[in-house]
Amino acid sequence: MAAIRQPLLRKALRFGSGAGLSMADGGIRAVIVKVRPTGPVLVAETFIEGSSTRPAAEWGGELQRFLAAHEALPYAVLALLPREEVLLRLVSLPGLTDEDATAAVRLQVDALHPWGEDEEISYDAQRLGGTSTWAVALARKERIDYYTDQFTEAGVKLAGLSFTASAAYHASRVFDGVPAGSRLVVERLFAGPGATTEVYGESESKPLFSAQFDTGVEQALGLSAAEMRTEAPAEAADLFTILPQTVSAPDSMDLSDQARSRRAPAYAAALAAGCMHLGEPLNLLPDALRRGKSKAMYVPTIVLGTLLCIAALGLALEGGWLDGRHQERLQAETRRLEPVAKRVEAIDRQTAVLAERIGQIDGLRKRAGADLEVVTEVNRLLPPPAFVQQLSLDGQTVFVAGEVENAESLMKAFDASPLFRETEFTMPLNRGQSGETFRLRTKQEAAR
Repeated sequence: MAAIRQPLLRKALRFGSGAGLSMADGGIRAVIVKVRPTGPVLVAETFIEGSSTRPAAEWGGELQRFLAAHEALPYAVLALLPREEVLLRLVSLPGLTDEDATAAVRLQVDALHPWGEDEEISYDAQRLGGTSTWAVALARKERIDYYTDQFTEAGVKLAGLSFTASAAYHASRVFDGVPAGSRLVVERLFAGPGATTEVYGESESKPLFSAQFDTGVEQALGLSAAEMRTEAPAEAADLFTILPQTVSAPDSMDLSDQARSRRAPAYAAALAAGCMHLGEPLNLLPDALRRGKSKAMYVPTIVLGTLLCIAALGLALEGGWLDGRHQERLQAETRRLEPVAKRVEAIDRQTAVLAERIGQIDGLRKRAGADLEVVTEVNRLLPPPAFVQQLSLDGQTVFVAGEVENAESLMKAFDASPLFRETEFTMPLNRGQSGETFRLRTKQEAAR
């Protein structure tokens, strides 16, 4: 079953009930949980001793009576296999659709386990969130058949056979969504001396990590952190700390840290079983045997979903109606202001024309002053009895033609002037009646 990822829809669908079974300490710990939008409710818990040594019908009867006493027989029941019975592998399959990735995993199954080629394997695979990493759970088929036969003989109908890490992965996301940063916790922090240490973790390089160690907690966390390429926590935390905290529990239930640690795996399984519609853990139980899901548990979800759809439809229709009214008011206001806008536009055009004319007048005024200064300077540079026959200027170049006693001295005189530069004669000098006739061109400096 594909996980629902839309936050609003997930919030509306946080409704269900489930039972979780954890096989540990030579027995079965059973926890019943009801999931509500406000949080999980811990209904009941029991521990059935000797399930590994007693006939299945015997301990199964105790389990059925426990479920019946709390009206949990119709609930989905998720059993967790011992960790040593399951192999967890992560496979990176970038760029593949779910269908293609499933086929790719099927082709790689034989290379993902250390058992012989003749060994029949049960496996399940799922994409981890929106990443390209797929988690693959593998177990010997004979062991899956053994546990299936045991629960069938016990009269307990299962919704799935999984393991602690996968159940915790989904249970921790029922309310909190996708966690930020890395996680690294111990499944049973208060296990007795000599017990194995099972570590659960999540990191960028290992979206799902689970391993057992025969070492102490501190060393196990250090080795796990190195494998996950993250920092080891300063203080060891229990698996229960990453699971949604219960909003209520029976007064008689032991809520100490040690009791919570023992309860954590079965509690995670119960949460995952109650909200399989939000994301189902890796499931090694054959499809044909997956039972125990009560259709009645979906009635509140269907009702809430229907009400949500009706409310969303009403909001959508109301939004369209309000948009239409707003559009009509905008059009009416536009029509009312259109004459004013046209008058303002005409005034803007007139203002632009006047500004252009003022600029032209101002330019002419400045040009006249500059031209007068040029004429005065030319008159100063031509000593009497010299005279000018022609004087023209265009704001950049000045042309002067006339007669002077010593025309060659004019170039030096003009270039020495602050108003002129690059002076040159445009025709050869000739002898006139009272001096030398000349025609020169000089560049005018910018107006100061």
